[in-house]
Amino acid sequence: MNDEIFRTHIVNLQPKLHSFAWKILGDECTAEDIVQDIFVYLYGKRMELDGINNFEAYVLHICKCRCIDHLRRKGREKTVDNMEFYETAQQEAESERRCDNILKMMERLPEMQRRILMMKYVEGQKTEQIGQRIKISPANVRTNLSRAYSKLRNWIKEEEL
Repeated sequence: MNDEIFRTHIVNLQPKLHSFAWKILGDECTAEDIVQDIFVYLYGKRMELDGINNFEAYVLHICKCRCIDHLRRKGREKTVDNMEFYETAQQEAESERRCDNILKMMERLPEMQRRILMMKYVEGQKTEQIGQRIKISPANVRTNLSRAYSKLRNWIKEEEL
């Protein structure tokens, strides 16, 4: 992804990402920091982003993972010494690696399953809403989710994430 296309995608997503992070964290300043960190991270990986079919869903997922990691750290960190900081940095790197691997696995899912997973977990839609939106029954939505979970579980076990 060249710089111009990258900037266009990022500029368009910035307000949505900030709002998304703010809702999760409840803190505007921290949300801004996380969104800026995501932009720096993505800029470093911009040449690898061409294979991403749904850039917005990918970035929102990264944002969600970063916000959850922040909340977990915040809950654990009463006093931070050098060892705790080092362990947290290692855990964050490991969490980021897992997140990237799972996103790559999701790209291998059939289109319908991937789309339903994104609608459920990135967009936060309910089963009935998903069914109405893509014109299938809620039972079919649940079946597709179950099959997607099963495939992801098997792939995760194979790669020992």
